[in-house]
Amino acid sequence: MQFLLCLLTAFAALASLLVQPAAAVPVTQQPGSSPLDERSSSNNATSHGSLEARHRIHHGHATWYTQNDKEVACGGWYGDYDSIVAVPSWHHDHCFRTVKIKANGITKYARAVDSCDSCDPSQLDMSLGLFQAFEDLNVGEFDIEWGFV
Repeated sequence: MQFLLCLLTAFAALASLLVQPAAAVPVTQQPGSSPLDERSSSNNATSHGSLEARHRIHHGHATWYTQNDKEVACGGWYGDYDSIVAVPSWHHDHCFRTVKIKANGITKYARAVDSCDSCDPSQLDMSLGLFQAFEDLNVGEFDIEWGFV
């Protein structure tokens, strides 16, 4: 039974490599537009233009967590320094989607691979290394703008 579970896990990991993009590719923007627009909204998520209408922009905060050799919601194991995030309101169709994150004048891309049941609707739980690319761990949390790309 354990062999079958390992085989299924390996197959799922291989299949995910075949369907996910190898790297994030920049999208050409119209002058003056941005998929992560600085404008705010009372419902904490905004959408602008045709591209942005399909991708909600979230204004929330980031926290961090360690992997502790636990399997993530999408299947597989990741390290503390992989660029991964856990997202709130988890749906399986979030698996392996690229997330663009902006904070403190820095923009990073990460892969959504886990769920955060205790997160606020606009919160991202980041891997330790990704969090450190923006802030020191002692900060605990900071404001971000993020969306699926």
